[in-house]
Parts: sequence; C-alpha cells; structure tokens
Amino acid sequence: MATNGHPSSAPDGYVIKILNGEIVRAPYVPARKKPGQEEEEEAGATLRLGPDFHDAHALSVSEARLIVEKTEEVRKKTGKKLRETENLLKMQTYMDTFARFRSLGTLNQIETLLANYASVGMDSFEMAQLVSLACVEAEEAKTLIPSLSDKISDEDLTNLCEQISQQRQFMDDA
Repeated sequence: MATNGHPSSAPDGYVIKILNGEIVRAPYVPARKKPGQEEEEEAGATLRLGPDFHDAHALSVSEARLIVEKTEEVRKKTGKKLRETENLLKMQTYMDTFARFRSLGTLNQIETLLANYASVGMDSFEMAQLVSLACVEAEEAKTLIPSLSDKISDEDLTNLCEQISQQRQFMDDA
C-alpha cells in the first residue's frame, strides 16, 4: 500500500494513493515524459535556432511591417477588416517605430544585395538582423550578431553594412 502520498500500482491498471487522508483507487495516468536533452536554442556565437527555423525565411522588422501593411490593404479591399487586438496594435507600433526601410523597392534592393552574401554561409536570420539593426560597421554587427564572426571578414561586413546604410540614406533623401 502507498504511504506518504506516493501511489502504489495495482495489477488492473489503477493506482492506489492517499488523497486528503483517504485511500483512493484511480486510473493510472503516466507522468508526462520529460523532453530529452534537447539542444538549447540561441542566437550566439554558434547559431542554434532549432528545427522550426531550418528552412524558414526570417523577416526583418521592415519586411514584417510591409507584410502586415499589405495584408491590411487587401482585407480592406475585400471588406474583411483585420481584427485589431491589443497585441496587433502593439506589434504595429513597434514595427512603425523600428522599421528602417519602408518601401518594397528598397527592400528588394537589399534582398538582392544580401543574396550575394548567402554564399559565405550567412543564415536568413543573420541577414534579417543586419537589416533590422542597421549596423554601421563590422565590429557593431559582430557584437550584436556574434554568429557572423567566423562567416565573413570585417572588411566585407563593413562594406555590406555601408551598402545597407546607403539604401537607408537614399530612402531618407527621397
């Protein structure tokens, strides 16, 4: 018999346990399996984002803003209003504040620019972070995105950051 609240197995698939001072017989429910030692996800010196991100295209804040904006336009045209939840409004405020680029043309030019760097092994996540953070030089980029350290030279990264900044400058001048 069980003591101190620890269940005792019965041969018929039930357990006997003490609950509130009484002995009760209840169906056996196995404890949830603890997840195995899964690799911890992190965006550190080694990029480990987990299986959900292996084939996913990461979006910059600017791309996400543009997608939400276009979705709203399409829904308005079809008469389906986007449900404005508190989370959606907060997300839109965040994207409006931090989106570095606002036009599809500029984002397409940046996408083309970044495609040239995919061959050095840069991940979609790293590229999206470069666009969102708008780093000015290699040291800043490698501090904020440590996984870039072994993938691209400081000279190439500084050049890439400058080219992205030029797109932003061009956008501000227009």
